[in-house]
Amino acid sequence: MPESPDIPENIAARIRLVMPHSLPSQEQPLPGQQADPDRNEPMPYQRPEGLLPVNTYVCPIDILSLDSNAQTATFRPFTVNQLVPSNFQDALSIANSVSYIYVHCETDGSQVNAVTLEVSSTPRPPPAVTMGSAPSAFDVLVWVIVRTSSGGGYTFSRFKIWGCGNIAASPVEFIRTDKSTPVPGQSSYDIWYAWSAVLG
Repeated sequence: MPESPDIPENIAARIRLVMPHSLPSQEQPLPGQQADPDRNEPMPYQRPEGLLPVNTYVCPIDILSLDSNAQTATFRPFTVNQLVPSNFQDALSIANSVSYIYVHCETDGSQVNAVTLEVSSTPRPPPAVTMGSAPSAFDVLVWVIVRTSSGGGYTFSRFKIWGCGNIAASPVEFIRTDKSTPVPGQSSYDIWYAWSAVLG
């Protein structure tokens, strides 16, 4: 007898050949037929709780290790305009109740000359703007790590701010203001610059 009054038995049998079979405990063989062997594909990998899933993307600036006893974190290498932070191998202290992880860049106003990873217990002010050339330094927030007490120890909640990629930074014009004493033949505006940091 067919499984459904609308589906003939021979059609239902063909459907079962191309559709995933149910688990053995759920199989309902047709009258007079033996239950087919289980043809299910292997079950998807079930990751242990707290571990990263298999085949996850690995990005620059990801947390490489977090030691809850020492309250330190290390990060994967990354670049800012091809420069690798001088302290990228260092374990940074995350002993604050909230740790803001910044990429600190030193510049000459037109290009980045030095990069370091830094931790701050408070948010830093927004990037500055300067007249004539871009600021001599700027910061990029990449992680926020929150520490909470847990049974005599600590647990850490991690929030990634930066996307999956390195940092490309360039000076950009931010605003123009009228010069107080313009000079004939020259621009009547003062040009103010800032740093723009994007995924690189």
